Amino acid sequence: MELEALVRESITHALAALFIGGFGYLLPSLIAWYRSHHNTAAIVACNLLLGWTVVGWIGTFIWALTRPPVKG
Repeated sequence: MELEALVRESITHALAALFIGGFGYLLPSLIAWYRSHHNTAAIVACNLLLGWTVVGWIGTFIWALTRPPVKG
């Protein structure tokens, strides 16, 4: 019985880590979508293709937080 409980707990922890990790990985894309960024599609593409690198993730995160220039 202990083995079954250990396996169940391990699976639960693995699923939680996968969910939290996926949320963190896609955070720049989610921010861009939530803020209706004018370059959302490009941010999502860069996040998916380059987000696995620390520099790519940080770059898309900063990009998602920028505002478009105000046209005067």
